Amino acid sequence: MTTVDALLDCLASEAQQVEHFIDLLEAEATALTESDSADELMGTTQAKQAAAARLGELYARRSALVAELGGAGGDYAAMQDLAARHAELAPAWEQLLELSSQARSLNQRNGVLIDAHLRHTQMSLDLLRGISGLGNVYDASGRAQAMGVGKTIATG
Repeated sequence: MTTVDALLDCLASEAQQVEHFIDLLEAEATALTESDSADELMGTTQAKQAAAARLGELYARRSALVAELGGAGGDYAAMQDLAARHAELAPAWEQLLELSSQARSLNQRNGVLIDAHLRHTQMSLDLLRGISGLGNVYDASGRAQAMGVGKTIATG
């Protein structure tokens, strides 16, 4: 197997892994918008972390193959150059770029959803603190504030 063939295989593996990552991002969006299950979201998050680690391994492999072919790492410019010099690489490289762009967009969308959930949760906590008269339970450094020992409901 030539180095170009090995790079083609690596690009195909990366594309497949990015497709899997996209599926996980879609599942994450569903968990964020249609489910109240923290377990479902946690499972998706863990699967995303594993998929991201696998993508990192594939990127390292691609970088090594690109270096063998005279390129500087697996970055965009080196791959563009190799795709221009080895026409058989161009379709696989373009597919990976398109899938990566889609994954980036979905990840940004999910970030917006997560931010909205966090704001909602913070507003709910603020409301509950106001109603209970507790105020902030933690100070700005994250340390627990001393809660005043005071009145109890029952006296006696």
